[in-house]
Amino acid sequence: MPSHRTFGCTEGGTAETMMVPLADMANHDFNRPTRWDYNDKKSGFTVRVVRAVGSNAMLTDTYGNKGNDSFLPVYGFCVESNNWNQARFAMPLANVYGLEIPNLRRLHVSKCAYDYNDGKHKYIDASCDTQASGSSRGGKELFSYTRAILLTANELQSLNMEGKSHLSPVSASNERKVLKLIEEVSTRALKRFSTTYEEDSEILKDEKRAPRYSWYRNAILARSGEKSTFIAYQNLAKIMIPLLQCGSVMKLKSHPEYKKLLQASKKENFSYHAVRYIENVVEPLLSSDKP
Repeated sequence: MPSHRTFGCTEGGTAETMMVPLADMANHDFNRPTRWDYNDKKSGFTVRVVRAVGSNAMLTDTYGNKGNDSFLPVYGFCVESNNWNQARFAMPLANVYGLEIPNLRRLHVSKCAYDYNDGKHKYIDASCDTQASGSSRGGKELFSYTRAILLTANELQSLNMEGKSHLSPVSASNERKVLKLIEEVSTRALKRFSTTYEEDSEILKDEKRAPRYSWYRNAILARSGEKSTFIAYQNLAKIMIPLLQCGSVMKLKSHPEYKKLLQASKKENFSYHAVRYIENVVEPLLSSDKP
């Protein structure tokens, strides 16, 4: 079945996968003006326009919060400025201290997470959004899994891991090690590319060399999107490791890097996600008794 042209709906209280001719011809737009669902009262699939659109305007849908690494092989296109780009992180297969972690396999698996190991590494896909997971393809699974493989014996003893499908922040010390390992994995991954992110950006500026919608340009967009994600995690580690050493929320909020991120968070994607990481991870850890 061509699953990339189907719609997941609820019909009569039952989840269904539907093929809907005409509706499946809509082009992708993250900022779509439409919403769709199955209407039980009308016994049919409905598409609604939820904001004003101009005459003769194209009605678009979203194909989901996906990176260009997903759009290109599945749909055959890339988005020029894609904030949902992902990278594939090659993580250790087990706890680095040799501890047996209950439910380790469950900590990185969601409906849309990549689940594969080659006997040497566990590969996990993540976007720059460290708080998102599942269909939003964020970094929640990456952090959850990495926290587990960096648990010390004392930390593991203090946790109840039975039945867990997500491991929340454990301690400031554990989180610093998590960021450091993700930074190291990102650095190794970037070294395997034959070009740098900056070189890719220069290629994309030249539309004679890389014409819009060409396969060559799409390949560069997908490749540079992966690199930009690795770079974002490198930068996240460089900023957050010192912030996790502040010792208190008061010291954190007086830190110049914190103030800089806060000011940029409304207009810059990296800063927005960095501030969310501070709010959801750094501040709670500094407020707790977990050094």
